[in-house]
Amino acid sequence: MRQVTLSRVGDVADPVARAALKEIMVASGANNGAFGSSLAGADTVGEAQVLLQQLQQWTSIAVDFTAPNTDHFIDLVPPDGFTRFHVGLVALSEATASLVAATAGLFTGAGGTGVQIVTGASAITVSSTAENTNNNSMRFTVNNGGTQSYNVSRLYFRVAAAVAAQAKVTAAIQWIS
Repeated sequence: MRQVTLSRVGDVADPVARAALKEIMVASGANNGAFGSSLAGADTVGEAQVLLQQLQQWTSIAVDFTAPNTDHFIDLVPPDGFTRFHVGLVALSEATASLVAATAGLFTGAGGTGVQIVTGASAITVSSTAENTNNNSMRFTVNNGGTQSYNVSRLYFRVAAAVAAQAKVTAAIQWIS
């Protein structure tokens, strides 16, 4: 089966997205509960759309990039009946200074321990603070993003190498129950 990504659940009105959603509904039933049995039990695209909106979560935090080797924790609360989640996306935006000298990672344990969801000390390409310009945001590579689920209630965004100037950024994590 091919992998299908929906950028927005609202895209369901589009026939191609609707077909993708049907594939997700079928795949979720055979995914050992990682997406939960509720999604597979949806009878219509509309019901599946509502369920996907409940299962897809975004969490964002403010991260200070002036102190090296520091953790910024992210608490995750999945919907009732779900105990596992996938990390779909980790992104940085709204930087107050260039972060190209900095590095970071995302872990299941404090201090860079546990599973590396985003490899520790990953390079950062955010070099612009101006709106509507290239390199004012970025996405990290998520390790095993489509094949590994997690059952922890807290993740740790770790700044490895910091920058000298006052630099803050919004880190956003998309996770799917």
